[in-house]
Amino acid sequence: MACRKLIGIAKDSCKSNIGGLFTTVWATNRSNLTITKEVNASTGEETGYVELAWKTGFTQADMVSYAFRKQSSALTSEGTVNDATGTAMFTNNLNLVFARQDVAKRMAIQALALQEDLAVIVKDANGEIYFLGIEDSVTATSIGAETGTAATDANQYTITLTDLTAELPYFVKQATLDTLLGNE
Repeated sequence: MACRKLIGIAKDSCKSNIGGLFTTVWATNRSNLTITKEVNASTGEETGYVELAWKTGFTQADMVSYAFRKQSSALTSEGTVNDATGTAMFTNNLNLVFARQDVAKRMAIQALALQEDLAVIVKDANGEIYFLGIEDSVTATSIGAETGTAATDANQYTITLTDLTAELPYFVKQATLDTLLGNE
């Protein structure tokens, strides 16, 4: 990957930042999508957004949603840089928690865990939308089920979906998500 010129970051003008995820993520087979990194027509530089479209024969019916309780799930991205080899790699982990174990959730999580051709769209509480699967398929790296001893302990399934990339996750425009979901 070619080096990019440095770009500064201005101080946010207000304190309206909210942590957490929107209570739904969306997934489909990566091979169902045309995935293009958006480029600024004037400068030829990447914008940080990805353009997504259904390939012929696929529609919003091929997008699956996973709903979870608020303040239960998270997306983390951690980069590792090795100066000796000149490499940089990001591990993007989507940790999903689904309250209350039941047969339907078990079947959905089992199918998700075995998927080998996965792309995932994640919306955070600030309304920013991220795409996981830009370079390769997202894979399940951890699955769990637990029920505690006390009545107030968790009874839940957990799954971690991991996306290994050379860059932080790309963003998706709301209009693109609306088109994919058929909400135009």
